[in-house]
Amino acid sequence: MTPFKSYLKIKYKSFIQLIFKFFYGSVKVASSDEIKKVLTVKHAEIKKNIYKTYRVKNCRLFTTSVHDQSIIANNKLIEGPSFQLRVKKND
Repeated sequence: MTPFKSYLKIKYKSFIQLIFKFFYGSVKVASSDEIKKVLTVKHAEIKKNIYKTYRVKNCRLFTTSVHDQSIIANNKLIEGPSFQLRVKKND
């Protein structure tokens, strides 16, 4: 990647973050008590695999790619359904 393209990418990301903060304010990590108020977790077993389904009240989904998703409720990041997936070469 050329230095100019890298510079533009950083500036674009900063600009998008600034717009997000303007509309939604700063996002903090929710405490376990706050998570219990908005999050319902159910488990389902399909062919010996156990899956979790999440239900979150009044939230929004923020994503930067297929590998990074955040669930935000009341400007708090909800741990559990939010994740970052990093795949290594030999996985």
